[in-house]
Amino acid sequence: LASVRTMDLDALYAELHASGLSARTVRICHTVVRQSLEQARRWGLIARSPAVDATPPRSIRTEVVPPTVEEVVRLLDAAYEADPAFGVFLWVKSATGCRRGEMCALRWSDVDLDRPELSIRRAITQVGRELIEKDTKTHQSRRVALDEATVGLLRQHRLRQREEALALGVRLADDALLFATPDGGPWRPDVCTNRFGRLRASLGLDRVRLHDLRHFVASVLIDGGIPISTVSTRIGHSQMSTTLTLYTHAIP
Repeated sequence: LASVRTMDLDALYAELHASGLSARTVRICHTVVRQSLEQARRWGLIARSPAVDATPPRSIRTEVVPPTVEEVVRLLDAAYEADPAFGVFLWVKSATGCRRGEMCALRWSDVDLDRPELSIRRAITQVGRELIEKDTKTHQSRRVALDEATVGLLRQHRLRQREEALALGVRLADDALLFATPDGGPWRPDVCTNRFGRLRASLGLDRVRLHDLRHFVASVLIDGGIPISTVSTRIGHSQMSTTLTLYTHAIP
């Protein structure tokens, strides 16, 4: 540790940035390094942290440009026609603003169609090719109200899953995943992104990313006059300031 110099850290950050990582991601790496070396200083392993004078790349925030309602409707229609399950996946994401990993971790025990609401308690993340279930990005669970159309679509989706399970001679478990592979495992987040990429390309909507459906939810709610605090809680930001920073363009 004592041999690590500030210029070593600067070289590392430059290499990470040049490899394709965004400035924001590199700055997150810097935060981890800085906190680790500061702990080493407190423990007396080093006299001074070299991360104090390190210079990660500047993070330049670009304005969020969410897809329009018309573009989202086109995506949902095309997805549902090709594969109803993937269509429901995109619909629920477009209605709730869930993160990709949170969508992959949803179970029927998280869904109350009578209240109606959705509990978001966990997420699926990838480490190499291994899928791991963990808590949400902000380490907090949240409940999200569901609209009538989404409830109807989820009822149809559950009925299809039950029929598919019966065809295989098994019963759909109460805590089964909403979006599962034939062996009952969760969908891979990267596969969902790849499928969405092919879908958007087929519709000529190359600028729309899967994550933009989350931006779509926040922008539509803010434009509809929903309080920022409510929007922030619904999409799962740990602080309202994050929502304000991201969606200033949508606030009158």
